[in-house]
Amino acid sequence: MTPHAGTAERPIVGPDADALFTKRIDLLAAHTPITLAASSVGAIVLAWGIWPSRESHVGLLWWVLGVLGTGAGRMLLVGSYKRRADSSSVVTWAYRLRLGTLVSGALWGTVTFLLSPDADTVLAQAFLLLVVGGLLAGSLGAYAVDLPSFGAFVVPVALPTLLNVVIGGGGLAVVGGVMSLVFTAVVSLYALRLNRTFISALQLQFDNDQLVTQLDREKSRLEALKGELEDRVVERTATLEVTNRRLAGEIETSRRLRDRLLHQATHDTLTQLINRHEFERRLQRVLDTVHSDGGGEHILCYLDLDQFKIINDTGGHAAGDALLKHVAALLRAKVRHRDTLARLGGDEFGILMEHCSLEQATRTATALHAAAEESRFAWDERTFRVGFSMGVVPITALSGDLSDVLRHADAACYAAKDQGRGRFHVVHKADDAIVTARRGEMGWVERLGRALEENHFHLVYQTIHALDERVERGVRCEILLRLKAPGEPAVPAAAFMRSAERYNLAVKIDQWVVTSVLAHLDQAGDLGFLQECSVNLSGQSLGSAEFQDWLLRSIAEARVPAETLCFEITETAAMINLDQGRKFASAIRDLGCRVALDDFGTGFSSFGYLKALPVDYLKIDGTLVQDVASDPMALAMVKSIHDVARLMGKQTVAEYVGNDATIEALRAVGIDFAQGFGFGEPQAFDLLVDRRAHVSPRPS
Repeated sequence: MTPHAGTAERPIVGPDADALFTKRIDLLAAHTPITLAASSVGAIVLAWGIWPSRESHVGLLWWVLGVLGTGAGRMLLVGSYKRRADSSSVVTWAYRLRLGTLVSGALWGTVTFLLSPDADTVLAQAFLLLVVGGLLAGSLGAYAVDLPSFGAFVVPVALPTLLNVVIGGGGLAVVGGVMSLVFTAVVSLYALRLNRTFISALQLQFDNDQLVTQLDREKSRLEALKGELEDRVVERTATLEVTNRRLAGEIETSRRLRDRLLHQATHDTLTQLINRHEFERRLQRVLDTVHSDGGGEHILCYLDLDQFKIINDTGGHAAGDALLKHVAALLRAKVRHRDTLARLGGDEFGILMEHCSLEQATRTATALHAAAEESRFAWDERTFRVGFSMGVVPITALSGDLSDVLRHADAACYAAKDQGRGRFHVVHKADDAIVTARRGEMGWVERLGRALEENHFHLVYQTIHALDERVERGVRCEILLRLKAPGEPAVPAAAFMRSAERYNLAVKIDQWVVTSVLAHLDQAGDLGFLQECSVNLSGQSLGSAEFQDWLLRSIAEARVPAETLCFEITETAAMINLDQGRKFASAIRDLGCRVALDDFGTGFSSFGYLKALPVDYLKIDGTLVQDVASDPMALAMVKSIHDVARLMGKQTVAEYVGNDATIEALRAVGIDFAQGFGFGEPQAFDLLVDRRAHVSPRPS
């Protein structure tokens, strides 16, 4: 039994006694604010009513202030009770609340003495009884929930009034006293019954809660039993059906596997488009049809994404894959349902439009480019424009075989790239001049691949001469690449490096050059004669992190002094890959090598990028240098480049120097170095490394 279960004021016993007691006190606290508000208003109204009949108002004012102050204190007490943290202190709070009720009752009991000076008339006595009766009746709703609180209020209110009426008069006073006593008794009995009703209701509520809890437990037990029975039924049923399910599962698995294998065999796993194998099969079917009966109009479109490598390098392979999916969805939304849309590999797509006129295909190509122009690809808080170049080739009875048609479409696609990217090129006849030239460029792929395999490349060098006699003596040269197949004339790098970059062979060629230069210099032994040896790198190599790692590792492992090496990167490549160019130049210079910015001056916008590139030399583009002796404008441009370079602590090298007049003009403006046919033809690199004591001749 709880500590309070046996008290007279808490007749209910059992496990819910504490909770019932707490609920009663909660209700008492909840009713108190309304009671206090009514009490305060009643005190003010009563004081206002008897104010004119009073000669002295001091006592009346103190009484009103006492009622209001007690009400405010009890309100604070109720607030503190509601904010209490410890539920075990309810008994203490109950005594505090009851004490506040007793004080209020005592204050209202003094109303008898406030009205007693006027109580000599029947009307005054009746008014007094009416006030007391109202207080007793009002206390029912507020305090009946807690009998001690009810008694604490009723007794000090009713007793003074009853005594005053009885003592103050004759028979009428006795009658009033008896009536007051009877009313008090009736109200008390009613309060007792109301209290029991409250307690019964609370007990019923708790009983209902317990019953609901028991019902929930029983329900849970029954549900668990039901579930157990159902599990047994399911288990037995499953045992009976296991053979049929296994057979059905094996059949379904075989069917899905077959469908999956068929899908994988004909579709690209990333974009879920038709793959190259299936696309070529369908294209071959169309070619067989037109070659056999010559009927129908068909179109082949070959697409290649523009700047795919930039997005792939910037955001990684995940960004590249997301872009390919984005483009696949864009294309799928624009082509006809019966058209074959395929990913042919990498960033290349193909569209086979069967029974489609060239005019209709042109409209579709225009719509595709318009959709791409409006589309944006977002990745890692960056937004990229989506664009592609497209070759459009009609398929007719005059079309060649499968490989011919694909090569023709690929050439048309790259012709569109050459015309500015983001457009399509339509081949109207088999000997289209642009496509024919493009196919000729594609022929370099085989020649360059064979040259790498069979070592058909060889190196020559061109000397670089100091125009200032005070510069330290020693050989300075630039290594130049030549393609020399057996029985064929030597081909300079300018003729094939563009094709090499386009078909991703430039990095391999650069690796061959660097490897060959380091090997030759290593074999030369003493390199005291060599001041500096410059090697050209392609823009593709500059944008390749793998190549840069390989180059730094090769230089570090070679037995060639790093200070004898200079690497040349073109202005165009550096501006396209500015961040890569800056990192590359910094890493190379940290090893002790030098860096030259080649072909500088093709556009003066490059001055803005120059501050960001840590290079040692500016090699002024030969198109400006070759006319400096005769063209004042060319001379002024060369001089301005030299002046800017000098301010930035960089040296200048003039290319394409062809005669003495050009040399003198360059020397006059202060150019540091010069190279060109004016100093002699390029020589085989082997001759340089065999002449250890050679010193570069000085221009007179």
